[in-house]
Amino acid sequence: TAHKKLLIELAISEFNVGALSLSMLLDEMLPVQLRTLEKRKVISGKSCYLCEFERQTSQRYVDTFKEFFNLLEGKKLYENSEHIICIDHSAKLLSSMKAKTREWFLEVQNVKFTALHQLLKNYMKKHDHRSKEPFGEERDSWKTLAKLIGELKT
Repeated sequence: TAHKKLLIELAISEFNVGALSLSMLLDEMLPVQLRTLEKRKVISGKSCYLCEFERQTSQRYVDTFKEFFNLLEGKKLYENSEHIICIDHSAKLLSSMKAKTREWFLEVQNVKFTALHQLLKNYMKKHDHRSKEPFGEERDSWKTLAKLIGELKT
């Protein structure tokens, strides 16, 4: 999360890096992240006490969502929500899901991330000097995507 925060701070800083350059980076990163997710890679390693505490707490949420997604009602609620589970937590969920639920989850995540990716592409397109379209819902797509991509190693 430190890198994610640093990128966002740099994009909005007085150095005028701007969100467009970060958007271009995210545009390249998302497909790589999704391919990594489909391969069901889970990052593990030794960590400090606080990291371990965070991991255990996070695992409780992952277990809860895993059970929730085994229910038809849980699946429908997530499909119809605007919320997106980040790449890192998606990988953790996928590693413990049954095959049928895993297929469903990957499909839903791809739909949600594809829609967000399209918003990001629209954001970048509107930076073209020929574009006369005002910014709309795509305005914050780069921030949302930066949060969701996280720091999953690829």
